[in-house]
Amino acid sequence: MKTRKRIKIENRYSPVEDKILAAANETFIRYGFHGTTIEKIAKTAGVNKSSIHYYFRTKENMYALVLKNNLTLVFDFLNSYEFRHKIQFNPGIGQEKDIRENMTLITWFIINEIRVNKELVSIIIAKDEKVNRLISSLFHVTLNLERIEKLVVSHFAETIHQNLPFKIPIVYNM
Repeated sequence: MKTRKRIKIENRYSPVEDKILAAANETFIRYGFHGTTIEKIAKTAGVNKSSIHYYFRTKENMYALVLKNNLTLVFDFLNSYEFRHKIQFNPGIGQEKDIRENMTLITWFIINEIRVNKELVSIIIAKDEKVNRLISSLFHVTLNLERIEKLVVSHFAETIHQNLPFKIPIVYNM
């Protein structure tokens, strides 16, 4: 999964590359690897396909970077002070609810991609030590598994509660 040398501007990627990565992240999370095309990413980013090929060469290279970035986000979130102390698992409002929903979506993306794309994820794990460490930390450490369960279950309970024609108390203790 070799990519061209990235153009860095003040420790950041170029604006075009940032735009492509944001579009790839959104598209992969929404459609998964198999449902995502270079065309969808290009359209979402507002760039042509040749720009994507210039920066990343292949869909797999982009996917590997998106997967690594999202694994890092989830790991950092689950181990953050906010997750452990501030964000309570009850119907939230505002930013706390948005953060929880985003992390739940990203977590489901990761779980589903590991399940559906075992071969590709295995290749990425074998080639990228950081991805290997992150997946091991998230899915082989009991405390992180408990946190993932709490995050996902609370989101499902809230979703079900919102769609019921009557209100029942929600219990979040696990």
